[in-house]
Amino acid sequence: MRNGEAFAVNLDNIVADDVYRITEQVNRTTCQYERLKHRKVGEYRDAPEFRTA
Repeated sequence: MRNGEAFAVNLDNIVADDVYRITEQVNRTTCQYERLKHRKVGEYRDAPEFRTA
């Protein structure tokens, strides 16, 4: 997961016990939510939950 995507993750993005659905990211310079890089509007990507043991 990219840093901008990680900042945009919230509880609404959880689609399973261990999967986040990422639909947006935070722009580093403007601090605003934007579409994902290299994705069209409305597209998303599923990322596994990151856990440390």
